[in-house]
Amino acid sequence: MKKPLREYMKGLYIGIDTFNFLSSNCEYGETRDLLTSIEKLYIDQKLRCEKKLEELGIKIPYSAGIKSRFSETVYELRNSLKKDKEEKLREKAIEALLTSIKNSEEFLLEDDINDDIRSFIENMIAEYKDKISELN
Repeated sequence: MKKPLREYMKGLYIGIDTFNFLSSNCEYGETRDLLTSIEKLYIDQKLRCEKKLEELGIKIPYSAGIKSRFSETVYELRNSLKKDKEEKLREKAIEALLTSIKNSEEFLLEDDINDDIRSFIENMIAEYKDKISELN
C-alpha cells in the first residue's frame, strides 16, 4: 500500500500544475476564481496526503515525477490552450477532474488498501465531483 499511495500523490502535483495553468490562462473572473479554488483543493489534498504518508512512515514525493499517470493530460492541456474562451477552459477543467476521478477509482480497485485509506481517497473523489457540479 505504501508505494501506490506515494504514486497516487504524484497525481496531486499534476492537478496543482494543471489548475494553476488553467487559472492563469483564464481572463474570466468567476471562472478564474473557480479554477483557482480547484487548484487550492488539490493543494489541500496534497497536504492531507502528505500527513497521511507521514503517519504511515512513508517518504513523501516532492514532485510529480516522470512516470506520473496524469502527465499525458497535462501535456495535452498545455498544448491545446493559450488564452482561450471560458467554455473551453471549463471543459478542460472538467476533463482534468474526470481524469482524477478515473485514476482515483482505479487506485481503489487495483490496490489492497485499508479502510482508512479507502475512505480518504473516496472523500477526494467526492470533492472532484463537487467541483464538476460547480463548473457545469
